[in-house]
Amino acid sequence: MIHFLNKIKHPLFSSKKGLLLGIGLVCFLLNGCAEKPHPPITIETLPAPILETPLLTEAPKEPPLPAVFKVALLLPLTGEKQALGEALLKGAELRFFNQGAPFLELLPTDTQAKEPNEKEIGALKALSNLLESNDIDLILGPLMADDVAAITPLAWEKGIPIISFSNMSQVAGDNVFIMGFSPEDQIKKVIEYALSQNITQFLAIVPLGEYGRLVVQSLRQGLYASSSAKLKDVVYYDPNGIDLDEKLKTINLTDIQAIVIPEGGTRLLQIVEFLTQDPLYQTIKPRLIGSGQWDEPSIFQNQLLQGAWFAGTRSPQWESFSKAYQTAYGSEPPRLSSLGYDALMVAAAVASQPQKAVSQSLMRLQGFEGVEGRFSFTPQGNILREWHVFEIDSRLPHFYKQVDPKNT
Repeated sequence: MIHFLNKIKHPLFSSKKGLLLGIGLVCFLLNGCAEKPHPPITIETLPAPILETPLLTEAPKEPPLPAVFKVALLLPLTGEKQALGEALLKGAELRFFNQGAPFLELLPTDTQAKEPNEKEIGALKALSNLLESNDIDLILGPLMADDVAAITPLAWEKGIPIISFSNMSQVAGDNVFIMGFSPEDQIKKVIEYALSQNITQFLAIVPLGEYGRLVVQSLRQGLYASSSAKLKDVVYYDPNGIDLDEKLKTINLTDIQAIVIPEGGTRLLQIVEFLTQDPLYQTIKPRLIGSGQWDEPSIFQNQLLQGAWFAGTRSPQWESFSKAYQTAYGSEPPRLSSLGYDALMVAAAVASQPQKAVSQSLMRLQGFEGVEGRFSFTPQGNILREWHVFEIDSRLPHFYKQVDPKNT
């Protein structure tokens, strides 16, 4: 303490007497502090501040709006495939307008549009034109496998995933996913069921080309499961049907138990009507086996196709979709229209997860639940669906019934 007081430059502490007086004063002050401590400071004891002006605070900021997710919808809206293209567009529009797709912008584009010189621009030119003024996040379409192959390099260059409506697995991969009904999976499913019913002798009537090749390949693979099963003959015809009658005349129905016809519409009816003129056909009554192309009311009600089997993906969602489609457009929905609906449903689901890469969202483990039931995409770009086997029976309310086990 003496050292402390010596540091203080004041006349009072310059002599010994003054120094002793200073020590006494300090001790008095210290004793007084010890005897009378200050009460603790609390909120109540603090005086209220006097504010001459109110405090300025920033207004809460609105959260940023999600970026618009742009979806190109490439379809043949004119030309030979116009009806199919319009059906897919209507299905997509039904999902877009009825259930909403916030922050989703749909850009329908005609892949068969004509230039002023009447030259068809094609899918690649249609996409190129669209990309000149738009940053596309996802491409839905095109419909045909050749068009998918044409646009794939450009889409890959821009990093845009494709969900194609094609059913041809050879165009899948490299960020291209196929949405169409796989002929391989359909044929394998219905052949598996046929073998379980002791049908082993098959004949196939298929169009020339990649589609027919895939059907025959899948048919042969399915028959490997049975040592007694045999594909006795394959009749190929021109895809345009110009030589169909001549090819059908070469058919030998001896010992045939089932005839595979992966064709729909008028071509299917033309084939079946020709077969029924053969007396042997009336005797052996082979089981007719088809694909999802048979899935339309006009075929279900045709008496020549009663008892025939086909693979399909019918789900409870189809009925509500069909009613909504009829209400909106005044007609029965073509089967492919459901693909447009489901594809836009997938796009909306992807758009709602901006934190994830588009391809990553497409391959989510839980898949998607759509008009055609549950489905998912593989890393190879293929689609996995749950197929069932149905038998045509016009006496039933829906003109068909499921015949394979319900839990498969």
